[in-house]
Amino acid sequence: MDLTSLACQSLQRLCADLALWHDCSLSNEGLNQRFTPRAVAFLKEVFFTLLMHQRPALSSITETYRACFTRLRILDSTSFLLPANYGEDYQGSVSSGAKIQFEYELLSGTCLQLCVQQANDSDARFAYHTQHTILPNDLCIRDLGFFSLATLAEIDARGAYYITRLRSDIKVYIKQDGEWHEWDWESIGNRLGEGEAVEVEHVYIGHQR
Repeated sequence: MDLTSLACQSLQRLCADLALWHDCSLSNEGLNQRFTPRAVAFLKEVFFTLLMHQRPALSSITETYRACFTRLRILDSTSFLLPANYGEDYQGSVSSGAKIQFEYELLSGTCLQLCVQQANDSDARFAYHTQHTILPNDLCIRDLGFFSLATLAEIDARGAYYITRLRSDIKVYIKQDGEWHEWDWESIGNRLGEGEAVEVEHVYIGHQR
């Protein structure tokens, strides 16, 4: 059985696989009724247990950052389609869909956020409404979908740090001779060789100066 495709299978196909691989006869409705709150809680515990088993493999990496940060928070989301009859509760951009928001704390191996939303809910809005959980010296690592100037400003105000990509409409300013100048990406890029990087101590980001 291809375990990676289980989430995409219909109840009928799952029942057929149970009969083929495990000699277990079960109707579609019988399988559906087994997804009880207790079954969901069990699957959550399996998930968190598997996460904890990964901690030893990450210990050599995380020890490097313990002296610098209280927590390493990695926030990401994943979306998937649902049958059309779920559309009233879980709307997507085209069809019915759900989104899982998951935030993992790397140093302790714990889950900070696990939330199921509609597929068309905004990642940036989710990040904004969870910023009250940020503590001093946290490092927040997020992809471009969570980008929001208001959220980044709040992270900074709480004494925490962040790693993020910039949207294409965001301008970057650096301070030279006491004045702010817009960052010239093309000029800087032309001066860098392959694999080289540049670090700037103080920058200002925004739509305009």
